[in-house]
Amino acid sequence: MQKKEAALCCLNNIIMLLYLEEDLDNAYQIDCKERAKKEKPWIKREKFRNLYEDLIELYLQKAAEDRVFIDISLEEVPEWVIGEVEKTLQNEILLTRDTGNEQ
Repeated sequence: MQKKEAALCCLNNIIMLLYLEEDLDNAYQIDCKERAKKEKPWIKREKFRNLYEDLIELYLQKAAEDRVFIDISLEEVPEWVIGEVEKTLQNEILLTRDTGNEQ
């Protein structure tokens, strides 16, 4: 039986990480655990999905900018990104979206 895992996809110079629901569930459990430790309210799983996908996108951008793709094989990138996202979730994160309304 072949192990299921996240995959890296490149189309027209756009790099995407296709993750498994299991990856999302593991990250959500980490987030809930960390929020509980800090007595912060949990967020709904579907709202968390947006946060998770934003983090994946940030780490893919960071990997490209820092030339991580040179240091590791493309097959290792999905595991690296998901590992970095999980490490981030174990720390307090503050994300804001740019709404275009600067004051």
